[in-house]
Amino acid sequence: MSCEHPYCSYPIHSICTNHCHWSLCEKHINEHRKSLINEFEELLEDLINPTNELSNLMETKKQKFTTEQYKQLECLKQSYEKQINQIEQPLIIINKFKEKFDKISKHLIQIKTDEILLTHNDFQQIDILSKEINQYKNSLKAVEENRINVQQTPILYTQCPLTSLNIYGLLSSHNVPLCSPNKKIRDLFKHFHIYHHLTIHYANELINAIRLNLDPIQTIIFPSNTKIITIDDKQICPLNNTPQESGIRSTPCTHMVTEKFLPVHLQIVHRLRSPQVKELIEKT
Repeated sequence: MSCEHPYCSYPIHSICTNHCHWSLCEKHINEHRKSLINEFEELLEDLINPTNELSNLMETKKQKFTTEQYKQLECLKQSYEKQINQIEQPLIIINKFKEKFDKISKHLIQIKTDEILLTHNDFQQIDILSKEINQYKNSLKAVEENRINVQQTPILYTQCPLTSLNIYGLLSSHNVPLCSPNKKIRDLFKHFHIYHHLTIHYANELINAIRLNLDPIQTIIFPSNTKIITIDDKQICPLNNTPQESGIRSTPCTHMVTEKFLPVHLQIVHRLRSPQVKELIEKT
């Protein structure tokens, strides 16, 4: 039998048993084997790009996660150091109470051993120390209650910190509109979300940083190359808390509207005039 390669009549040398089962001469079986190896190599090389893409994608994700974790740990570290400092000051005062107590205790030992006499002044020292301790306990309790109230109460009527770049890691690439330095804000969370278009997550992060009094230069809340705004998201109408008795039509309003459509919504649904619309938008 002759070689199955087209236009070849040389006798068969061997059969391609692992691939096509062709019966080929010596020359063509060698060419066929080389061709199969080249084809396999090309197929293997075709897998390199998608494999590298997947690897790069996961490495980027890993790096981003690591960076986020580092920033969160830094925030926690700052918060921890601040709270430790707040605890150390009371400990200094408490140690002073202990020193006074030890002094009176030593005085009592001298009284028991008849080295000195018990006097009215000794009772006064006990009374004074008791009042100092109780007063300090009450002051600590008042501070703690005030801290809880601050955490549970929205931050009202204050200045917006987003007046310049590099505050809490804010960059120009984040495309966040800046505030004027003297602008007073009634509700910071609502202001962050509606005026600055921050996502709910980053608005909350910023509120927590302000409450913890974290350094706005050292604290990084907004990661670089990360979308922190939701310009296209719908927002609740600013008249959502306006009572019906206000006389404004269709209040309180629960509609969700985009920033672009908000002026039209206020004019059509609530029948507000242009000056009223402008004033309401500026407040938000």
